[in-house]
Amino acid sequence: MSEAFDPAWEAIYQNGHNQNYPWDSVITFYFQYRSFFGAAPRVLEVGCGTGSNIRALAGEGAVVTGVDGSVTAITDAKKRFEQAGVNGDLLVKDFTQITYPPDSFDMAIDRGSIYCCSREDARKVVQLIADSMVQGGVFFMQMYSKKHSYYTSTQNGLNEESIEPLIVAGGCGTFYSEEELRSLFSDEWEFVEFDEVVKTSLFDKFVHSAFNVVAKKK
Repeated sequence: MSEAFDPAWEAIYQNGHNQNYPWDSVITFYFQYRSFFGAAPRVLEVGCGTGSNIRALAGEGAVVTGVDGSVTAITDAKKRFEQAGVNGDLLVKDFTQITYPPDSFDMAIDRGSIYCCSREDARKVVQLIADSMVQGGVFFMQMYSKKHSYYTSTQNGLNEESIEPLIVAGGCGTFYSEEELRSLFSDEWEFVEFDEVVKTSLFDKFVHSAFNVVAKKK
């Protein structure tokens, strides 16, 4: 089976790209839902990069697993975990090929990583996450919408233009309408939150638009 991981991301991380701090949307999601899963929720992040999100969650008591296709990113993530004095299972792997036993995770996170896949692969990853989660487990996804200034339409929804790091490295990404995004989720999921956040710069009128989705496994 061929891998879907875009090698542009390895080049990005080799050139020094990193994320030192967690995304506020991830932190909000975690603290909003963690109480449903006891003192140590088991959390999976696909496309974890250098691990800033799950490193913060590990510091709050979560048992974390991070998967990313970049060797450089995961190597950096392991160093940062060690420096922070926290533990995590950090794996170099194409996240379109993850396989975990049922009931492995209580919570899952995708902060703009599945966006780098084709719609076919994105649907596959969402199902793989469902297969690994407990009943009642929750999944946070942030996906860029077609209102984003970088959106251009090409075959299979995969775009040659994307957010700046990918443009520089020659990568690509997929933008979604609400209907297209909902279609990634099978009947195993129930939507708890489904919001489109659109922000327009007052300086250059650049539009940043993304869906914030929380889905619960039935």
